[in-house]
Amino acid sequence: MSCILAIETSSPILSIAFQQDGKPFVESTLQGYSGHVENLIPLIDQMLKNQSVSISEVDTFLLGRGPGSFTGLRVGFATVKALQTVQKRNCYGAASLDMIAEHITLKDGSVLAVGLDAHRSRIYSKFFVRQQNEWKPQSEIQLHSIEEFMKALPENGWLAGDALLRYREILEPKQKLMHWNFLPEPDGYPRAASLLSLFQKKDSRIQKLQTPEDFLPLYLRLSEAEEKKNEHAPAS
Repeated sequence: MSCILAIETSSPILSIAFQQDGKPFVESTLQGYSGHVENLIPLIDQMLKNQSVSISEVDTFLLGRGPGSFTGLRVGFATVKALQTVQKRNCYGAASLDMIAEHITLKDGSVLAVGLDAHRSRIYSKFFVRQQNEWKPQSEIQLHSIEEFMKALPENGWLAGDALLRYREILEPKQKLMHWNFLPEPDGYPRAASLLSLFQKKDSRIQKLQTPEDFLPLYLRLSEAEEKKNEHAPAS
């Protein structure tokens, strides 16, 4: 018997998904950053009870690695680490931007830019091209200023991610000029179901977590508190 549990905690949408023996998956979501720490374990418990499965029967964990909310990511990673101490299981992870692209379906030849709000007027970005009904990455994850992000955007491209919500007033004036297409808000957040999809396809964007370094979130930048501390540190 194969039981797979996927966990995504990097965005305001807490998301878990479960699949057993290749059957159709089930997914549960809750909205609100502040409740992740209180809601994750009860959400997992209820889902497994509904499927008549115990946590000891789960043999594979899938985990959203970020970037995203520092607090949210710590909740997901801490939960998986705690479960791993009781019983070792296979564990795989994927980046938030790859997860977002995975649940977006557009025609072949489409260009997709995924942008996540990195705060302080910066955006995590990754670009994809649709080929043979799959998204092919055209870049690694990058940390851009808003201006750099807009310069990198191709004409006639599709945009997804919560950066559209934060910086829409800046992006909209150039939307018609560059023929950008904004995807709806629900497409802008990573989902646990995308982890299952990447895992089942053996996609190279989902990787096995083995070393201690693998079990660290992909923050890709210092926290705002750390950045502000560095800004005000006396020059050496």
